[in-house]
Amino acid sequence: KGKHGLGKSDIVRTYATENNLHCEILITSLMDESDLMGLPGKTEINGLLATTWAMPDWFARIMDAHSKGQRSVLFLDELNRASTQILNVSLQLILDKRLHSHILPPGTLIVAAINPDDEDYTVNSLDPAVLDRMVICDIEPDSRAWLSWAKANNLNEKVIEFITKSPKHLHSTPKDGGKGSSPRSW
Repeated sequence: KGKHGLGKSDIVRTYATENNLHCEILITSLMDESDLMGLPGKTEINGLLATTWAMPDWFARIMDAHSKGQRSVLFLDELNRASTQILNVSLQLILDKRLHSHILPPGTLIVAAINPDDEDYTVNSLDPAVLDRMVICDIEPDSRAWLSWAKANNLNEKVIEFITKSPKHLHSTPKDGGKGSSPRSW
């Protein structure tokens, strides 16, 4: 959980890369229910018509990685910008690591990123049933840590110099809620 532009998504992608994990990113704010849980179908079981669910494409990619011996990170990005329907579908996914009869492989990690719900963000407050399934880690702007990362990743020297001289501009939001500065804006 943290403000915009702090690199929450990059932290997840970097962790996956450094640990040779398949990283499946779902931008939950752009999804509808069928994107997350697949499409319904029908089959016959012992002479009775039953509903089945087609595996969503992202789930198939995780299963493919597993078949090749690779663990996965399922990254639910922008989770508190998702619709109520997506949040409801995610309850079983986050707690049980399954959707209907589709079960995530052992060792699959599920990570979500959210913005604070107590500031000027257009987000949903996550209810206790969702929060109860998570460990919340707050991400705060830290100019020293960012500068260390920027130097190690060969970022533009002008940007490094700017933040070195003006660390308050690493991340700031004006009190009126207007555009401030963040690593992705400057």
